[in-house]
Amino acid sequence: MRRPAPTHLRSPLAIPAVAVATSQARPQRSLGLAVPRAQAEEFNQFYAEQGIRGAYHDPDGTCVIESRQARNKVLKARNLRDNDAGYGDWAGKS
Repeated sequence: MRRPAPTHLRSPLAIPAVAVATSQARPQRSLGLAVPRAQAEEFNQFYAEQGIRGAYHDPDGTCVIESRQARNKVLKARNLRDNDAGYGDWAGKS
């Protein structure tokens, strides 16, 4: 059985191992959670009423999420389901 090539010998076209961490510096922008432009401010107020910090909608309706906790709270508040949820993430009611 052959060993895999050391990292310095691999093709530069290979996909780099990058952390998928979400933070204020690199927020996650979701079109799947987006809303119509006219409802963006309404949803921002809804998140504030629910006590959700770190999630908001841009004026164009794109949902911006700054943490996993905020993402989980948004999914719960909007009663949405995530079939690709990881360990500890909200997947929805089954």
